[in-house]
Amino acid sequence: AVAAKGTAVQLVWREFDGKHNRIFGMRSADQGRTWSVPGELASSAGAADDPLLIQGRDAIWLVWNTADHGLTVKQVTP
Repeated sequence: AVAAKGTAVQLVWREFDGKHNRIFGMRSADQGRTWSVPGELASSAGAADDPLLIQGRDAIWLVWNTADHGLTVKQVTP
């Protein structure tokens, strides 16, 4: 999933290693010219949906639903 707010761009994706679903993300502050190193944002051992990004008035939010933790909403940009 990709979302942009001003010059900030956030990218998130799900990876499965055979045991855990993990959400990774990376961010750009300059319209996608350069990117941060990918980092893990969330993890779950149970079934999980693909992550979504929601652009709010003041931030971009990660929304992810898992069998273990239910619906998770986490701010990923200021």
